Amino acid sequence: MSSLAQYVEEAIRRISAGDVQGSHAAGVYNKAANQFEKEFAAYVSVVARIPNAGNLTLGQLIHRLETMPNPHPSQLAAVVANAKAVNDPWKRLKHRDDPPMEELLGGLRAIVRALPLPQKAGTT
Repeated sequence: MSSLAQYVEEAIRRISAGDVQGSHAAGVYNKAANQFEKEFAAYVSVVARIPNAGNLTLGQLIHRLETMPNPHPSQLAAVVANAKAVNDPWKRLKHRDDPPMEELLGGLRAIVRALPLPQKAGTT
């Protein structure tokens, strides 16, 4: 299990137990989503051969994968769907004060489902 997956699993446990609440929970969630974005950028830089992928947002990275020619569209579709499941709640939550805990937990669970990213292009 990756360090991000471990961090997210622990965050889910702590938030579910009520040990982390409010803006602290939002900060924990944002840290996990930011790290996922970095890991996804590294993946996209290899798959789509984009040297500056680290400068793109998660949504922009997803768009690049959706629009690139791909010999394995069904395999890439799963990666894209998982990334969208991470990005959609993050867009709603990242600029809110004290978002609902269930939304934070849903976003964290989406990160867990999206991991691990494939090790090479065209695999899941």
